[in-house]
Amino acid sequence: MTDRHTPWVGDDDEPVEVNQRALIDKVLARYSGKFTVFRELLQNADDAEATAVQIIFETKSTAEISEGTEEARPPPNLDDIVLWQWVVKNNGMLFRDEDWSRLKKIADGNPDDKKIGAFGVGFYSLFSITEAPLVTSGTKRMGFYWRDGKNQLFVHRESLPETAEPTSPWTTFTLPLRQIGPPPGSPLELLRFLASSI
Repeated sequence: MTDRHTPWVGDDDEPVEVNQRALIDKVLARYSGKFTVFRELLQNADDAEATAVQIIFETKSTAEISEGTEEARPPPNLDDIVLWQWVVKNNGMLFRDEDWSRLKKIADGNPDDKKIGAFGVGFYSLFSITEAPLVTSGTKRMGFYWRDGKNQLFVHRESLPETAEPTSPWTTFTLPLRQIGPPPGSPLELLRFLASSI
């Protein structure tokens, strides 16, 4: 009989399987709240020393309009609006290689104790509203997805196509909603939250 400190002998080792979807859901249970996603993204913007943040609520029709097209439209009726995705941008420091690496690690935390993100789980609050967040910063983007609709999370990171346009100064979080629906809370509630977060 071997004691617990003696290594096992043989080829019967198997990896421990983790249902990442269930794990993220359990972590999210500790981050409940109507505006949790905004709080986390505002904290990220503050860490990046942003001076501006944009929050854009898109309906399917507004998301399909190509950028740069300005069409005259009447303002939407907020009682009837159905959102398709949220886009949150900040003009802080663009992602560095270490930021991209840390983004795909759950619970790794930020080694800079002056920054928020000590536990490395705040970004994953985005999964409370989306199945496939896309982060764009500088010349790169990283998309998260559940392969084959199962419980294993993957990322795809790539360089943006080269263009004649200068690199955008914005880091952008594009969040197609799990469930399309109305804006989160009333406009007044969201404004109160944003005003108290400054």
